[in-house]
Amino acid sequence: METLVVRHQSQHTGQRGAVLLIDLDHFKQVNDTRGHAAGDQLLTDLARVMTGAVGTRGTVGRRGGDEFEVLLPDADLKEAQATARALVHAVGKHGRATQLAHGCAVTASIGIATFAQAHAVGRDVHVLADSAMYSAKRIGGDNARVLRVTPQVSTSSLIDVRDLFASPS
Repeated sequence: METLVVRHQSQHTGQRGAVLLIDLDHFKQVNDTRGHAAGDQLLTDLARVMTGAVGTRGTVGRRGGDEFEVLLPDADLKEAQATARALVHAVGKHGRATQLAHGCAVTASIGIATFAQAHAVGRDVHVLADSAMYSAKRIGGDNARVLRVTPQVSTSSLIDVRDLFASPS
C-alpha cells in the first residue's frame, strides 16, 4: 500500500488525492475473547466490507494488526469525507450485525488527510491522517476526523466530521 501512495505522490506532485487511515475499535476484545482465528476471519470480512464501501474510488490495504489504509487517488477533502462516512457506516453496520458472534460491536476510527494538505504544510500525508485517526479514537471511536491545517497558522485544529453521519432533516 505504501508503494501505491509513494507512486501517487511522485506522479501527481502531492496535489490530488487523499489517504484514510482506519483503526478498528474493540478489535482486541474479539481476539482476546473469541481467539485469533475469529479475529482473522473478522479482518477478512471487514476488508471485504471496506472494499465494497470504497468501490472504484480507491484502494483498500491492510497496514498491519487492526489498521487499514485507503488511497483515494482523485479525491478532494469533501470526497474523502464522504468515503470516510461510508466506511464508518459500513463497518459499524457489519459490527452490529455480528456483535453476538464476536462478543462486541467492532467499529472504525478514521483519520482523513489530503495530499494537498500535506503538501501545503510540508508534512507526510500519513502523519496528518494518523494524528486525525488517533483523535477519532480519543473521542470514543466510530467516527472520522480530519486534521485541518493551514501554513499560516502554527497550530492545527481538528474538525470533527461526525456531523456527516447525521441523517438529513
